[in-house]
Amino acid sequence: MNPERLLQHFDRISEAPDAIPRLRRFILDLAVRGKLVEQDPNDEPAAELLKRIEEEKGRLVREEKIKKENPLSEIRSEEESFQLPKGWVWVRLVQLTAVLNGRAYSKNELLEAGTPVLRVGNLFTSNHWYYSNLELEEDKYCDTGDLLFAWSASFGPFLWPGPKVIYHYHIWKLALHSSADIDKNYLYRFLLHKTQEIKESGHGVSMIHMTKEKMEKVVVSLPPLPNNIASSPR
Repeated sequence: MNPERLLQHFDRISEAPDAIPRLRRFILDLAVRGKLVEQDPNDEPAAELLKRIEEEKGRLVREEKIKKENPLSEIRSEEESFQLPKGWVWVRLVQLTAVLNGRAYSKNELLEAGTPVLRVGNLFTSNHWYYSNLELEEDKYCDTGDLLFAWSASFGPFLWPGPKVIYHYHIWKLALHSSADIDKNYLYRFLLHKTQEIKESGHGVSMIHMTKEKMEKVVVSLPPLPNNIASSPR
């Protein structure tokens, strides 16, 4: 089904059981395949974006702000879930972001006052917060707008609304190598789509055994940036 057929049959589809979640999944699927909106052939190809991202990543490595990654394996055909539109490319997540580990805490480090410690439960249902008075490296904090991924029994991506917090070991912060060349909102939605795929496949428990190395190798469909974004001041 494409967007046109969806609109034609929307009334009938929307009355089906479990219609709203299914429609959300369908729209996400269209988005990550580049079928939700018409593609503009004048948009700068994603391969060009990737070159600039690689240059920026190289600068961050030289300045010792991120670690140099091990050589990446080529993306195999079986890892490509669908045929990409013209101008898109397949990339591994680590080519776009640094996957940063949170920190585990002993009981005596979790206090009733100080800097909030963001745990997985706080991202989902828990309103109970712990705090810490530790002074940590900057990459152990997340702030408003940061892209996070919870990877314990409850898992999935989040755009953190703030305020500045310390994030726990069961959360990764995905720090973009070049925010000017990557649409963070698209990447969030791609990871949301990936999360739904895992849950529907019945392999959600495998996230408990997810490693940072496996996360870095996740294959992402990278679209071009629309011209009105690519040409905006950086």
